[in-house]
Amino acid sequence: MPGKHALLSASSAARWLACPPSAQLCAQYPEETSPFAEEGTFAHAVAECVLKHWLHPEQGAGRMQELMCSPLWSESLYEDVQVYTDLVRSKFEAARKRDPTAVIGIERKVRFDHYVPDGYGTADAVIIGSGEMEVLDLKFGRGVRVDAAGNPQIRLYALGALWEYDLLYDIDMVRMTIVQPRIPGGITDDVRSVEALETWGEQVVRPQATLAMNGEGELQAGAHCRFCKHRHRCRARAEAAKQIVRKDFALRTALTPEEMGQALTEAEPYLEWIKDLQETALHDVLQGKAVPGWKAVEGRSTRKYGDPQAVARALEAAGYADIYEPKTLLGLTALEKAVGKKKLNDLAGAYILKTPGKPTLAPESDKRPAILEDSKTAFAREEGA
Repeated sequence: MPGKHALLSASSAARWLACPPSAQLCAQYPEETSPFAEEGTFAHAVAECVLKHWLHPEQGAGRMQELMCSPLWSESLYEDVQVYTDLVRSKFEAARKRDPTAVIGIERKVRFDHYVPDGYGTADAVIIGSGEMEVLDLKFGRGVRVDAAGNPQIRLYALGALWEYDLLYDIDMVRMTIVQPRIPGGITDDVRSVEALETWGEQVVRPQATLAMNGEGELQAGAHCRFCKHRHRCRARAEAAKQIVRKDFALRTALTPEEMGQALTEAEPYLEWIKDLQETALHDVLQGKAVPGWKAVEGRSTRKYGDPQAVARALEAAGYADIYEPKTLLGLTALEKAVGKKKLNDLAGAYILKTPGKPTLAPESDKRPAILEDSKTAFAREEGA
């Protein structure tokens, strides 16, 4: 379960491995939380309770009742958590069939401080048997896809688990599995030999962690900037963004499709930088700091009732009767949360229509299928049919 993060936490490893100075720079900013983070923490608590009750039926019933009384509880959340807990159970049962001495640990505290100063974390589940160790990590977000391949966070958890268990068990291979139930195709894994994993720790993690701990190394902009607290004021990110708009195109009357696609791909981090810059400038101006050429103004206002009952009484007294909305069914998202996605589908799925979404542009790496084919792709498909 997530807790207080160390300076060089596993969850931020993708950032400080790529940009070592960012660790000390981010430490200057206050800790942040959000409803999404709180929901993720709660989902981990539910998963831990379910699995520990499964392993030890005499434990956990009271804790589950407590969790079910939380305002964060919903049938939909529980169903998403079950995707993870069912997978852990099936993997451990399969491991026990292969090796009756297989063992499992839930919410195991692990330390990887032999590579990272004060490095520690929590592995959601660890299964060991038949010479293989599997580390599983639950990700509850729905906005950003997280893949196991090359993921430094779960690799650090694996290194920590190896440090604890390798002397007790003969482990040759390590499987790292990330379960992201709210993302289509959100179960991914990566397999590495113990030797390859430890080599990565020695040759990549240790030297970068030393730089990061000392606030040394060079600032590097990239995809890892997304969750960096210093990204709004980072000069390296500003310079990287400027390089995008300085790009030269061939002298033609119009951009080619290739140039258009390339420009859109390269412009995405620039647009994110502009948005972050606007948010930071507004924050500074509202704090009384001058940002030359800019000021804070009042945005579009919204109207709402100050006293709905008083409005109704005034209109009724004037003879107006048709001023109320009839009782309406909850929206689908709220109904799923109240009933549960699976239960709602079982009871009323035949009456729920899914209309196509408005076309939107997405990179080719997006998992959603294309709604239109270009003529070359269509011809190649028909030729192969």
